[in-house]
Amino acid sequence: MTSDFVTKRPHKKSRAGCQTCKTKKVKCDEVQPKCGFCEKRNLTCVYTKTTRQNPSPSQRPSPQPTEEGSNPSSPHSGDEFDDVPGFWDLVTIPRSTLNTDLGNLSPLDLRMMHHWSTATWNTLAVGPENSSVMLMHVPQLAFENDFLLNCILGISSLHTEYLKPFAPDKALQKRQTAIYQVKALNGFRESLTRLTQDSTSANPLSWEAALIMAILLIILCHKDHETGDAEDELSILKWLVLYRGLSSIFEVKGYEAVFKTGVYPIFRREIKILYTTPVIPRHLLKLVEEVSPMEPDFECLESYCKFLDALSTLYACLQQFGNGDELWIRTISLPSYGTQQFCNVSREKRPRPLIILAHFLVFLKLVNGLWWLDGMSDKEIKGIAEIVGEEWAPYMQVPLAATRMSNKQEIVKMLLS
Repeated sequence: MTSDFVTKRPHKKSRAGCQTCKTKKVKCDEVQPKCGFCEKRNLTCVYTKTTRQNPSPSQRPSPQPTEEGSNPSSPHSGDEFDDVPGFWDLVTIPRSTLNTDLGNLSPLDLRMMHHWSTATWNTLAVGPENSSVMLMHVPQLAFENDFLLNCILGISSLHTEYLKPFAPDKALQKRQTAIYQVKALNGFRESLTRLTQDSTSANPLSWEAALIMAILLIILCHKDHETGDAEDELSILKWLVLYRGLSSIFEVKGYEAVFKTGVYPIFRREIKILYTTPVIPRHLLKLVEEVSPMEPDFECLESYCKFLDALSTLYACLQQFGNGDELWIRTISLPSYGTQQFCNVSREKRPRPLIILAHFLVFLKLVNGLWWLDGMSDKEIKGIAEIVGEEWAPYMQVPLAATRMSNKQEIVKMLLS
């Protein structure tokens, strides 16, 4: 025996051990009907053939050193761990999902949630206070309301598509986005039914989640402007519909209750007081002044004028505050001034309301920092021009001129002139 050799407890390999020990690759003492390993752990012990019972330690041959002086036993036999208390006790393997009150979050869900908290939250709304709501309060509501959780996961997935347009797994990402959209919409529909059926006992957090969900749906259901089909409904028309849906959620508890929620900053239409007199381009006034009492649009004049009044504040805001947060907040919230009638005739694709919306889209092009608006204005304006046709071309000159401008200062100059 060499000086480097350390004597080990006598043992022999288990050749006729039970199937449980063989499966777990541990040494079986071959005791029947139940070996020591299975007895200690209350496991099922099965032998496939007759073996000796209670082999005596004296029957086991002493280990012999190899030529290199090392122990010949297999390093995977498990003998070296037998004397470690509790080493072979069974433990639960960590789950690959996060268990929440709403169910399990998959690794992909967790990745999308991480993307939301690190990259998406501050690209959805204008202003630091609004962005803070997206980072802190919205996720808290989402973990209590599955429809909102699927919504923010879907928006995060959509943002990932936007950031990686040529990713090899883009098709899978788009499919996952669609799954989130369906789950979010189905869950939201069920939640609205409960809220409207029993508004008095409606959970305040569910109502608050429904409020923010109605806004986030504008992003989640946003059209892909680069690959969208020209036959699809204009995105701005979807905005009008979603804002009308938001008003119905307000009615559940009243607009005053919104001020008490944590998501209230998102619903502000303005931050600063406007002192400049609202103005409107002459050609837009002419658009409504020339409506004949015999035309179908005559009964819609009140709705047209109300939207034009709201649009006039954008011209005044641009003149007073310039192109910045105040203008952008007013711009994004402007579709909320559209009445149900204005929404209906716009979806009928009547020329006058579409021309008014085209001028609104010029202001939308001035908004900075919101990825989900990229390319929307130009595509929508061109789509409107195609719908209304050459007959209404004089009223579309300013919006179409904006589509040929990439410099925002040039657009501002054109609007103020």
